Amino acid sequence: MWSLDPQANGDSTGHLRQDGEDSETHSRWNLQATASENPDLSSKDAGERVYRGPLEWFQAEEDGEIGLAVTTIGALMVMSLPRAVYEGKEASSRRVRTREYPLLENTHTTFEETEARHWESISAMTVASDGDSNLSSLHLGTSGGHAAAKKFIEFTDAQDDGLFSPPPWKSQVDAIRESFDIDHDLGGLAIGRIWGLAAYGGLIAVAFTLHPGDMIEYRTGSQERTIIVFSKADPHQQQQTPSFIRELPVFTSDFLRLRHEVVLRFTLSSLDYDNRNPWYQKLVYTAACCALVESEDESLLLQAREVFKWLTTVTGVDLLEELTKCSSPENKLEAKSVEQLNGAGGHIFEKCDICEAGIAWYSAREAQCAGGHLFVRCSLSFFSIQEPGVSKFCSDCSTEYLNEDALAQLHESGLQSAYKKLSNAFDTCIYCGGKFRA
Repeated sequence: MWSLDPQANGDSTGHLRQDGEDSETHSRWNLQATASENPDLSSKDAGERVYRGPLEWFQAEEDGEIGLAVTTIGALMVMSLPRAVYEGKEASSRRVRTREYPLLENTHTTFEETEARHWESISAMTVASDGDSNLSSLHLGTSGGHAAAKKFIEFTDAQDDGLFSPPPWKSQVDAIRESFDIDHDLGGLAIGRIWGLAAYGGLIAVAFTLHPGDMIEYRTGSQERTIIVFSKADPHQQQQTPSFIRELPVFTSDFLRLRHEVVLRFTLSSLDYDNRNPWYQKLVYTAACCALVESEDESLLLQAREVFKWLTTVTGVDLLEELTKCSSPENKLEAKSVEQLNGAGGHIFEKCDICEAGIAWYSAREAQCAGGHLFVRCSLSFFSIQEPGVSKFCSDCSTEYLNEDALAQLHESGLQSAYKKLSNAFDTCIYCGGKFRA
């Protein structure tokens, strides 16, 4: 153990001595330090703040000034100073400034006194630098799941609005948190706690955990998970993305429609007029309804009409509404009545397993019954997924599909055989090409 003995005369020079050593015997090691107060950094509430958590140095783009980000309760404090002071070429400078950046719950709004602040402590912070432009973007996360980012161009009030913006990786964290919330039926109360951020080569790595909110959490050690996601620090950067990060497509309505039409074209064009499997009849009816609701391709609408005519012939079902709407795209089909569900050919219609009401057709992504129960649709068969344990997911974009192996265990062979040909033809995600996971 070593301790510091200040000299009796009160100056800044002291001596290091070993414990148990005679205090009058000088050690061969001397420690000298000088401390002074910088009046440029003083402020009226400097003594009232508690500073704890990570620190980060960064550089502004325009003027080359150096900044130091320090975390405090409900805000981020930034000290800016000229590079000459940072490099020790100047002892002091009147241009050293401090500024407070409040953490607002809503990063999309302008700051007002009434705007709610986020009070959870900042638990992770990093700075991503662009080598070409010398632009630094600071990213931070809190133990309450709040995420924010800030690009520092100049440390002047004229160029800085004092607000944070959502970081590009926030959407990935939110998507995983929402899936956790749905899987555990938490009613939107799931929390993602951010514990680590790291930046390298224009990329950001985010480490976080998922927890229930407003309730006691019970879990064993085997259930503990730390999730790490990777993202570009700037979604607009042009540099090449490493191979381990997949560029997911933007799921616009046109993109989804075109990808759905690929599946529909396969299902409807390979119509087997001799197939009497009730599940196959339900599969092609569902595909025809999807084309009726979403497709703008006239050839697909003609194929859908042929399917409806064939089903009317082989099952005796009344499909007058569907046949009437085949002449124009982007339609909606109301939920079938109890009489239609229980009548001739009623097995081709979907009904809710909870309340046994009919299910309307208005979207290829989700389904809702007349009783209000909402389900996601399989992106291959377009069946509503109403049971737990029968799904598989894309490992990249998390799109949900029916799992043909699980169907074989839970249902009769008719459903699996009807779906098997489709799942064999599309053995990767139709949106991003990702592999499936159970």
